[in-house]
Amino acid sequence: MNSFQPKGYFPLFFIFMFERLYFYGVRALLILFMLKYLLFSTEKAGDLYGWYIGILGFSPILGGLIADIWLGQRKTLIWSVVMAILGCVFLAASSLTSSVVMFYIALLLMVIGSMLFKPTIYTTLGNIYEKRNDPRRDGGFTLTLVAINIGAFLAPLICGILGENIGWWLGFTIAGIFMASILFLLKYTPEKIIKGKDPKASYQNAIFIMLLVFLAVYLPYSIGEGAIDQTSLAGIIVGSFMIPASWMQAILLLPSFIFYLIFPWVWIKLAKMKIEPATMYKFVWGLAFLVVGIILFQVALSGYQRSELASLSIIGVISIAVALSEVLIGPIIISLITRIVPKKWANTFVGAWFTITRGIAVIISLSFSKFNVSLAPILIISVVACGIIVLVLLRAPFRRWVR
Repeated sequence: MNSFQPKGYFPLFFIFMFERLYFYGVRALLILFMLKYLLFSTEKAGDLYGWYIGILGFSPILGGLIADIWLGQRKTLIWSVVMAILGCVFLAASSLTSSVVMFYIALLLMVIGSMLFKPTIYTTLGNIYEKRNDPRRDGGFTLTLVAINIGAFLAPLICGILGENIGWWLGFTIAGIFMASILFLLKYTPEKIIKGKDPKASYQNAIFIMLLVFLAVYLPYSIGEGAIDQTSLAGIIVGSFMIPASWMQAILLLPSFIFYLIFPWVWIKLAKMKIEPATMYKFVWGLAFLVVGIILFQVALSGYQRSELASLSIIGVISIAVALSEVLIGPIIISLITRIVPKKWANTFVGAWFTITRGIAVIISLSFSKFNVSLAPILIISVVACGIIVLVLLRAPFRRWVR
């Protein structure tokens, strides 16, 4: 067994990357294709795209149920890739024939593919770790974010440029080729769920932990992160050069990308030294760093409003705090979910988590965004602090079932 990651991990790493290359490649072209080629109105294209993204958010639980009740995890994963490939085929055909019907069929196929893919790929990743508390697990889920970010970064550059400048059909075809590559990589991933009954993985325990993590970690984190908009701090000067506001997003993502690369080794090293923090304390520290980021952002925003310039040093510290918060919460949550769910309904539970966080949580966050500007920072900090307090108060049952 590999001391860094178990056998089968790195094919999964590239599966995550190729799936994001497909997803963001199609997404980069979709609105433009509807407006420029199919000649949909702006309103119609926006509504259709909104429905498409919304259904993607609410559908993973159905994909999980299909995997657990009917097809099985492996077949569901394969069919998810096949559906996505067919979706790209119909998109390419639509671009060559101007067929709106083919376009709608393509959207349906891609929704089905995403619905089946999301819960099964994360469950497959969780299955390669034989022990619940394998120190490589959190690192493995963290490292997949590197693959996801690489795919998200390259997809518009490849599919977007080719689609707009050479032909829509080519951009969609390249996206389909990325998904077809996954069929080859699946040969090197584990085919069966790890056997063996885990007495700690009960339905009641899984529901309790998921509810606790959603209310005490995910929601406070989402609300707190939404309160930090560093792109509003434009006008940073380095020497005689002013950093354009359009560059800020890429600059701010750099610390996160670095930490995603570093922390998989950090967790293993700390585990060997027997000082790796328990999952609950990773969440606590993640929320604490978020509080620091919110406070520093308010300080920077106040100074920016007075001088119309933001300090590069304070922007850097804010970025590091936010990045640490991300790496201690985002991948650790989904790693935890795959640890605690019963094997028989693993895909359903994972799908339910994505449905809650990507569906219901989106609605909640949109509701907050309507009055987030007028919401006092102290209230946002209080929400995040409440999450920390709840985790600390419930540390005994949390650690009993998780660590």
